[in-house]
Amino acid sequence: TSGLLAGEGHIPLAATPDTGRRVHDALRYDIIIAVSDTGAHIVGEVETTWRLGSSDPVVVPLDSAFRVVRVLVDGRENTRMYRTSYGRNEAIIYIPHEKGAGDSLKTRIRYHGTARDGLAVRVDSATGRRTFFADNWPDRAHRWLPVQDHPSDKAAVSFRVEVPADLKAALATLEKSAV
Repeated sequence: TSGLLAGEGHIPLAATPDTGRRVHDALRYDIIIAVSDTGAHIVGEVETTWRLGSSDPVVVPLDSAFRVVRVLVDGRENTRMYRTSYGRNEAIIYIPHEKGAGDSLKTRIRYHGTARDGLAVRVDSATGRRTFFADNWPDRAHRWLPVQDHPSDKAAVSFRVEVPADLKAALATLEKSAV
């Protein structure tokens, strides 16, 4: 991959209606997206740093159109999560752990597939060039990224986008500064 882009912002990826406080607080997302040479297929890896609110499993939404191929907890395979559970039929990934309230935890989810919503792929009929556009607002990031879409859960985000040599990557970021 010749194109590489890194951006960092401190804004939420997206938001779902405010239905109450989440059990765990996502503090940071480190996101890597690799775009395929043809079509709309992507490979993604999202590492999330959490502040746990309880010993309950971490619950992460991700559209069932994606196949989860690996889940790491604090850098190790999750022995309480069977590989067959990755081939899920619902849009939720449950990640058990052995920590308690106030502890920090890192999860890393690797997945691939084609987004049905949130990440639009367009092909220009005249040139044949592909354009990928992320439309995460207000509640569509979880359709292609395993993240919590909730207005009360603010987190820092870093993106790395890997594209084939014939594509260019561009990322618009919004940075907040202390006044």
